[in-house]
Amino acid sequence: SDTRTSNRFGQALSMNQNYLVVGSPNVDSNRGAVYVFRKGSRNRWEEIQKIEAPNGTLHFGESVSICDDESRFVVGDSRAHGNIGRVLVYELMQGVPSFKHTQTLTLSNGRTGTRFGNDVAIYKDTIVVGAFGKRDQENKITGAAYLFKNVAPNDEYTMHAELSKCVSHKAHFGTSVSIHRNAIVIGAPGYNSGQGIAFIYSTWSTKLRKTIKGSTPTSNLGATVRTFGRHVVVAESGLYNSSGAVRVYRYNNRMWDG
Repeated sequence: SDTRTSNRFGQALSMNQNYLVVGSPNVDSNRGAVYVFRKGSRNRWEEIQKIEAPNGTLHFGESVSICDDESRFVVGDSRAHGNIGRVLVYELMQGVPSFKHTQTLTLSNGRTGTRFGNDVAIYKDTIVVGAFGKRDQENKITGAAYLFKNVAPNDEYTMHAELSKCVSHKAHFGTSVSIHRNAIVIGAPGYNSGQGIAFIYSTWSTKLRKTIKGSTPTSNLGATVRTFGRHVVVAESGLYNSSGAVRVYRYNNRMWDG
């Protein structure tokens, strides 16, 4: 990998059992790139591929996510097309430890500053995309998140749902997104002037299951969210004079307990 000053190598990371995807958004004169590593002999990680930014892109690799089954990964390119954004899907080639670009996800109603792809998450046949700069019908920057499903027989991702629960200006819903098993988690750290809020949805029905608000007016809750297995973790980085804290929730008896 390239090791020049200010490349920001490692700003975005995602891994499974055998592959590691690393974003480096400032490499190549700020065009950005994504590096793919594979676990080799003696459990050593070896670089197998550098994916360079598409033409006209800056800071490619700010967000990445790879499937557990190793078949695909996605890269958010939220600064493309005047900060409207897009997401690129890469698929593992048969018989070769290399990934190829197979699809680009975009918004038909995207506007300058939407930042579609500022964060991304993929699990099985579902991709979740954050767009924290999305404006509502009143032109307020509330943010949104989008679900794409891969439906046979075309083997392509199509828009399945738009999620948007915040009504406050600059809530930045979709700043952080995560999906695993039965949970989709969306963070909106700008909600209520920095209190922050996070939402847990059902993966299968997209029904809202739980709402989590920041403990204080400056908690900034939801800037980072993650879910894995039966757990959800939500960062509250502004708590305790910005010392920060995290909340952990566990799925138990069809409820998320914290």
